[in-house]
Amino acid sequence: MIIKEFVSLAPLTTFKIGGMARFFAEAETKEEIKKAVLLAREKNVPFFILGGGSNILVSDDGFSGLVIKISSRGVKHEKKGNTIRAIVEAGERWDDFVAYAVGKGWRGVENLSGVPGSVGAAPVQNIGCYGTEVKDVIESVYAIDTNNGEEKIFSKEECGFGYRDSFFKTVEGKRFVITSVVFSLMDAPYAETNDSYKDNRFDIGKLVMEKSVNPTLKDVREVILSVRGEKGMIIAEGAKSYASAGSFFGAPVLPSSHLERITAIARDLDGEKEKRLRPWFWRIGEDRVKIAPAFLLEFTPYSKGYARGKVGISPKHSLSIINLGGGTAREIYSLAKDMSSEVRKVFDVDLNPEVMFVGDFQMDS
Repeated sequence: MIIKEFVSLAPLTTFKIGGMARFFAEAETKEEIKKAVLLAREKNVPFFILGGGSNILVSDDGFSGLVIKISSRGVKHEKKGNTIRAIVEAGERWDDFVAYAVGKGWRGVENLSGVPGSVGAAPVQNIGCYGTEVKDVIESVYAIDTNNGEEKIFSKEECGFGYRDSFFKTVEGKRFVITSVVFSLMDAPYAETNDSYKDNRFDIGKLVMEKSVNPTLKDVREVILSVRGEKGMIIAEGAKSYASAGSFFGAPVLPSSHLERITAIARDLDGEKEKRLRPWFWRIGEDRVKIAPAFLLEFTPYSKGYARGKVGISPKHSLSIINLGGGTAREIYSLAKDMSSEVRKVFDVDLNPEVMFVGDFQMDS
């Protein structure tokens, strides 16, 4: 493992934005990850763990410490009955693993096709889309404690999964670096057909059934990739995409009592649009609702296709802030802040970023 100095981080992120890492190391094994972390601790240098670079915005000033790029690779598996126990290294590209699992006929991750980033980052964010969250198929997570270099195995329960959340996003959890993830999948080449996910443009269950009355995992993957492509959410070689971090904001989860007020505001502003964008909320249990943040943004000036300077909003999806070419972290940060402020002003709802900010973002109000 070689420690480099002054390495540009922009090419290593999907935003294609960001300054230099003062120090940079690429770790290809668990031992190298541990060595890099302990070296940073020994030298009293701050460090940041970089996976696929898909869910971060790096400051224009870069990162003043050590960036450790996780590049470990490998998939192993054990089979017991119809259950596949897949052990995947943290540096594997997430969608490569999904494609591999689908190709093997392992059911469980096909709905997460096309999600950018690395396997190691998936549990941190508890990635999810189209009716599936990664927590649904995680058995355990292996991680290194950066305080002492010791390895710890986290059970599914210990991971503390929530909506786009996990123990690894807490103050205590951030001291652990994920090295591999164990998934529990089914040896079942045919898909479950009870997926009821719908939004105002796509009914996944209906689209899958249009492919086949007995859809395979490959059928589901193709539909998901097509839908993500139409939303401009595919970040892959050969796919038409935008320099972005995917969905910038998470979906607010609110008490059901807020629904009537939000509906009334939207109808007062544009009743036809409110009707056209249905469904824009989903009930969670008896007293909670999840609101589509893109719906809220469509009632502000910050809708699809908005541009300001060298950054803007994807013409395909209101949640995707994009770098139009030559954009800066400051511009992205400022636009995101204004989008959130406008939604708060219109609906009295807070939009919280899913994107992680790396480096110094202390900017003028």
